Amino acid sequence: MSRSDFHIRPLAGRAEMEACVVLQEAVWGAGFRERVPAAILGVARRLGGVVTGAFRGDELVGFVFGLTGIREGRPVHWSDMLAVRAEARGRGLGIALKEAQRDELLSRGVRVMEWTFDPLVARNAHLNLNRLGAAGVEYVVDAYGDSDSPLHRGIGTD
Repeated sequence: MSRSDFHIRPLAGRAEMEACVVLQEAVWGAGFRERVPAAILGVARRLGGVVTGAFRGDELVGFVFGLTGIREGRPVHWSDMLAVRAEARGRGLGIALKEAQRDELLSRGVRVMEWTFDPLVARNAHLNLNRLGAAGVEYVVDAYGDSDSPLHRGIGTD
């Protein structure tokens, strides 16, 4: 299976927002308390946020989510979540989702996007710094506080 087997587009409708909630739990663990509910995903999309998915046929296998706001009179986007199902990883979907997010924001005139990543997780650091070309500008200890996600439990959310 290659990247060309997937289609990337904004999520639409309640069913796709619900599928995104299911995907969050698949990636970060059942009962993940920081998951974003379907209703908020829909509102965020309606008000200028990005809720974009990677689909294999009708199945949502990855997504990127973020909110757009105003800081010092200029639009700024906070990219909050990026996830790809384990079986679909290694095909460039994370990069493709981030690129789709960037393209959507640039089309709206948003020139600044910020997000966190854990620099101690080599694969995550490589994606963000080497593949996406992000610049680390600030180190925030436990940016999101304690997490019950199996991915973060016990190592913090730096």
